[in-house]
Amino acid sequence: MSNNPNYDALKAAMKSLHDQTVFPVAGKDFRHIGSTFMCRTEIDSVSSDFHRGIDIGEMDGQAGDDDIIAAYDGVFWGYREYSGAGFTVMLSHQFPTPFTYHGKTVKYFYTWYCHLDKDSSLPIVSDWKQGKHGEAISAGQLIGKMGKSGETNVVHLHFEIRIGTNNSLEYQLANPKVTQWGFDPHIHPMLLYQPHAPAASPSLTQVGSCVPGNPVVLEYAIHREQPLLNRVEIKIIDRSTEMAVKSHVVDLTLREGMDPTKTKKLDNLDRDKTHFECIPFGYHPTVSEYKTKIIIPAEYIDSYFDSNYQLKIEVSDIWDYKVGEILSLSV
Repeated sequence: MSNNPNYDALKAAMKSLHDQTVFPVAGKDFRHIGSTFMCRTEIDSVSSDFHRGIDIGEMDGQAGDDDIIAAYDGVFWGYREYSGAGFTVMLSHQFPTPFTYHGKTVKYFYTWYCHLDKDSSLPIVSDWKQGKHGEAISAGQLIGKMGKSGETNVVHLHFEIRIGTNNSLEYQLANPKVTQWGFDPHIHPMLLYQPHAPAASPSLTQVGSCVPGNPVVLEYAIHREQPLLNRVEIKIIDRSTEMAVKSHVVDLTLREGMDPTKTKKLDNLDRDKTHFECIPFGYHPTVSEYKTKIIIPAEYIDSYFDSNYQLKIEVSDIWDYKVGEILSLSV
């Protein structure tokens, strides 16, 4: 259990679907994920955004080669072209049992299938352009072809899941007349699928020394089939009382540790505190591991460099599998 009622309810609801879900690209699986749910450097290598989905495909894939299929039973919600996401199909799905998330009753979730091939000749896509809102769709049903429409130069599927509402938090804030859920509905898409044993367990390794004036850096590594990093919690512990005197959490799903004041994307990490190093922009399907640096700024810990304190770091994936380190803060 995560000790967070929001997240525990979300996990339980997603687990209730596992026996009926399918991977959204026919013939592919977790090994074909090329970019995960994570803060990501933009193409200018300076700014960052939150990549709020997973990318699936192959570097040498051709538009129209791969079938995109519905991940779960639902109904057609919409089909349109976005400047960034390209040709996109949206489906609505109902949870077997409603649950409470961030104080709201959640009955539905939405799946987005982006960058579809605009030249697809599928009759169902042509029909959907006419607006068959509410048409029943079965898990595994063909809904499009993988493409590279929108802002991408690589053939792949960008797959998203949104909880409770189809509207991002940015859209809610910009349109006060729509229902205000008060949170960003994007969640890690891998929550939809049964966890499977990775080829290797996640690891957490210190990079460099733990000395005053320098940030503490650790590297979290997980096998490419399990790009599930979700949360890091750091605590400065008073060894005499074994109590935390300072703590900070970054949670990608619940958006803890994010700074919503800097950009309209509401997804900047608060870099004055513990944060993740952004993953590189682009599509990376050939790596054997996803490696993410966790950075604890010097100014956050410098006043605690004393033999009476220690630094405890705990990193969790989306299913609360944890790895941790305890570092001495002795000078």
